[in-house]
Amino acid sequence: MGKKNENYPDGTESQTLSIRLADGARISNLSISGTDLGRAGIARALDISPLTNAVTGSTAYLFVGNLTMTGSAFPTLKMEQSEVGTLTTGLLCDGHTMSATITNTIPDQVLTSKRLSSVYTVADSIVDRIQIHITGNSGAYIDQLTLSDVQAWNGEAYLSRLKVGNLTMNNSSQIGDGSGVDSASCHFDSSVLARNIANTIQDKPIKVQ
Repeated sequence: MGKKNENYPDGTESQTLSIRLADGARISNLSISGTDLGRAGIARALDISPLTNAVTGSTAYLFVGNLTMTGSAFPTLKMEQSEVGTLTTGLLCDGHTMSATITNTIPDQVLTSKRLSSVYTVADSIVDRIQIHITGNSGAYIDQLTLSDVQAWNGEAYLSRLKVGNLTMNNSSQIGDGSGVDSASCHFDSSVLARNIANTIQDKPIKVQ
């Protein structure tokens, strides 16, 4: 069984949905839809990253065939230390920085075999935050990772140490902390390596709250 998340510093219980992927786990479809997030004092409402800093090495990644985010909203979004075959971004952002690095050798991730794979579905849930963590140095594998209508009034959407074939975030999703279009609410770091990029992000004043 999984370990219960520790209480917050003020003693209140965590209401976190923590999806922990065993070392080398294979999932054909991980879908999160119609889910509301947010809590005062949390840094990340959506956290897709290794469980701890000890989960490291050349294979310590979440390998994803297709990652899609639609109809979602967060105050801020950051992606770093990842590789993407085709990165398609059309988000509406309250200011953005697109610094992803073009690299010709990034491969697609083909993970279509469903043999000995699992399915994880979340729908119409209300929690303070969602975590998707690899837990071992061999990483984990997801063919289809879908985020649909995931809304957070506080906390960042954070993605780190992913290797994705196709990543799509279209203009049905809005990101903004109300700081204005001259201060980036969406940040794709230079440590994001991509073979192909289609960027139609639009800056507009947005405050998600």
